[in-house]
Amino acid sequence: MIKEWAQSTGQARETIEAMADDVLAFVSTLELTAIRVVGFSLGGFVAQQLLLKAPERFTKCILAGTGGAGGEGIDRVTRITIYDILRGRVTLRVPKHYLFFPVTPAGQQAARDFIARIKRTEDKDTSIKLSAFLAQLRAISVWANREKDVLSKITIPVWVVNGDNDRMVPTQNSYDLANRIPGAKLTIYPNAGHGAIFQYHEDFVNKALEFLK
Repeated sequence: MIKEWAQSTGQARETIEAMADDVLAFVSTLELTAIRVVGFSLGGFVAQQLLLKAPERFTKCILAGTGGAGGEGIDRVTRITIYDILRGRVTLRVPKHYLFFPVTPAGQQAARDFIARIKRTEDKDTSIKLSAFLAQLRAISVWANREKDVLSKITIPVWVVNGDNDRMVPTQNSYDLANRIPGAKLTIYPNAGHGAIFQYHEDFVNKALEFLK
């Protein structure tokens, strides 16, 4: 059943709010409560909306490599993404080398290790459709340019995580989230970028399991 959910079909939404509405429709149908949510990057945008739209359903949240609506530099995500996809093609590398990891010897070794960990020869995910990819970029653009949310309304425990050099969703947005969400915990991994939780996966997973207990 889980596999069937992961291969769901339908029209990709073009706003973060609509994506959150889809998640809430899903959890409502399954009658899920006391949910612990982890949101990475765009997923972190959606997670914030979930906490604001239906706070009664969620008990803890991790926001990784993400930022609030109207956050600094988020309007550059489309440019950076397209540039790094083209850079990957020129260098014959998976774009995640550049999108998620710093271009340093340690960062690129972490990228190779990450790509090797997620590589599968069977039961592979279907590649994202171009229409869905473009819808995501449009949603991010709207998020980057709209008014800020009142994050002080969030009252559950939140852990904000990022690398110290996130090019996609600049790291200052993580500091901003931690400052605006009451009682939020903040971790900034050194010499890491947007994919800090993948670069420091062992430390992150151990701490995430402890936090989410």
